[in-house]
Amino acid sequence: MIQVPNNSIMIDVEGFKLSQQEKILLSHDAIGGVILFTRNYESLEQLHRLCQEIKAIKSPSLVIAVDHEGGRVQRFQQGFSKIPAMRSLGKMFDQNQDLALQLAFATGNIIGYELSKFHIDLNFSPVLDIDLGQSEIIADRSFHRSSRAIKDLCHYFIGGLKAQGMSAVGKHYPSHAGTTIDTHLDMAKDDRDFEQLEEDLSIYKYLSSAELLNAVMLSHVIFPKIDDAPVSLSMPWIQKIHDSLGPVFKFSDDLTMKGLSHFGSMLDLIKKSIQAGNDMAIICNQYENRFHFMNEVEALDT
Repeated sequence: MIQVPNNSIMIDVEGFKLSQQEKILLSHDAIGGVILFTRNYESLEQLHRLCQEIKAIKSPSLVIAVDHEGGRVQRFQQGFSKIPAMRSLGKMFDQNQDLALQLAFATGNIIGYELSKFHIDLNFSPVLDIDLGQSEIIADRSFHRSSRAIKDLCHYFIGGLKAQGMSAVGKHYPSHAGTTIDTHLDMAKDDRDFEQLEEDLSIYKYLSSAELLNAVMLSHVIFPKIDDAPVSLSMPWIQKIHDSLGPVFKFSDDLTMKGLSHFGSMLDLIKKSIQAGNDMAIICNQYENRFHFMNEVEALDT
C-alpha cells in the first residue's frame, strides 16, 4: 500500500465511452484527471458525451487533458482543424517574424477554441525543446533551433490558448532533444550539465516570468552530471523548478514508458514521482493492471 495526495494521479480510459469499471476507478480519491487519446475519439458528438461523463464523476470535476500539438501529435482529427507541425511556424519565423507571431497566436487560439468547447482543461503543449537535430521523437514537434525564436513563438502561441481559457503545459522539461533515444522505448541519457542546459532552461524561465506558463511536464531523460534519477523522479530537478519557476504545476510524463522500466514497479514509480515533488503522475495503457495497483493506493487529504 502506498499513500499519495488526493487528485495526484491522471489516467487514460479505453474507448469511446466509460465502462462501469472505469466510472468506479475514476471516483477513487487519488485520481484527479483523465488524458484522452485517438482511441477515445470517434466524432464530435461522441467526444462531447465522453467529456460530460468524465466531468460528472465527482465534484470538483476531474481535469481532462490531451496532447494536441499539431503535426504528428494531434489526437483528434476529423471535425477539428488540421494543425501543422510547429516547425512550420519556425520556418515562417525565419522568413517573416511578424507574420509567424501572428500565426502562432492564431494557431493557439484555434486549438484553445476547439478543445474548450468540450470542456477539455489542459493541452499538453507546447513542446519547448530546442531542435538540436538529434532526437527523432522531437524533430518537427520543436518550434525552432533557436531559444530566442521558441520564446517569441511560444509567447504568442500560449497567448492564443489563454485567450480561449485553455491552459498550456510546457514540455519536456528541461529537454528531450539532447538524446537520440526515445524514452517511450528505452532509458535515455543526456550528458549536459546545468551550465550547458542554460539555454534550454531559459525558455521555461522566460515564459514563467511572463505569466504564460503555469504547468510543465517533466521528461524521463537522465542527466548523470546532475542526478542519477530521471528528471521525472528527481528531487534535485524538481527543486530546480521550484527555485527558478516558482509554484508551477508539475506533471510527470507517462510513468509506463520503457525509459522508467529500470526504476521499479508501477507502485514504486507513482510513489517516487510524488515524493520527488510532482503534483500529478500520469499513467497510461495499464488497462489490465490499473484496477489492481489502484487498490494499493490510498489517497490522503493534504
